[in-house]
Amino acid sequence: MLAVLPFAVMLVTLLAGLPIAFSLAVAGIVGIYLYAGGGAVMLRILGSTPFSTVADYVLTTIPMFILMAYFSASGVLARDLYTAGAHWLCRVKGGLAIATVFACGIFGAISGASLAAAAVMSSIAMPEMRRHGYSDELAAGAIGIGATLDILIPPSVGMVIYGITTQTSIGKLLIAGIVPGIIVGIFLILAIVVWVRVSSAHAPETYVVSARERWVSLGRIWSSLLVIVLLYTGVATPTEVGALGAFLAGVIGSAFGRLTWAGAVEAVRLTIKTSAMIFMILVGATLFAATWR
Repeated sequence: MLAVLPFAVMLVTLLAGLPIAFSLAVAGIVGIYLYAGGGAVMLRILGSTPFSTVADYVLTTIPMFILMAYFSASGVLARDLYTAGAHWLCRVKGGLAIATVFACGIFGAISGASLAAAAVMSSIAMPEMRRHGYSDELAAGAIGIGATLDILIPPSVGMVIYGITTQTSIGKLLIAGIVPGIIVGIFLILAIVVWVRVSSAHAPETYVVSARERWVSLGRIWSSLLVIVLLYTGVATPTEVGALGAFLAGVIGSAFGRLTWAGAVEAVRLTIKTSAMIFMILVGATLFAATWR
């Protein structure tokens, strides 16, 4: 019965609307109190666990990856990726949804942050697909599932957290995600193609973009490809590559006048907010796991 109680507390707090980080923490505190035999041990664990959880140097990679994602979004790199994909796939039924998956995959290779990818692509792709007559089901589905590619395609925040938790080589984990990420992306594109063939109402008829516009849009993504190439040439360790990528995204955006001061400040604010959420989930999960140690 005692073993079930922390899970019951977590379920009740989640149903009550408490954020998952705090639900895990509350359930963990209850479990530690019950299993450790009193409040003294619980307070000692609470005094050390939050700091020891987030003090790992490797975790500095996470806010840097997220900052890279938001710099890329503010510097219009993500929009350029989506526009290029949309222009080249305009003759394919469901092309904008496929372009969303394509943009999410390339954006994932820049940032590795699924949450940032979903937030960025929803503001770019959703209005565009609605304007062209795509159903909300297909538009939201393409964004939501496309953003999950960032978990596999390096640099990946999920891989970093998994590597720290399991004491696995982060470099090897990041490399291991490349092929599965590409395969999943291909299957997502095939699923969209089949879906719009079976249920054509979800996607409108194709439209035409001139050859000049297509080539111009393709030329605009060179800066994104440059960031990817520099990140994968081995000039930095997996821990340092996030900071390097954020720096490159900021420099490229500023050099071409796309990243404004207001945009940079907003990117930093969103990075702090997103990073704090991830770290709080880590702390809550660690407290919850400490129940059975």
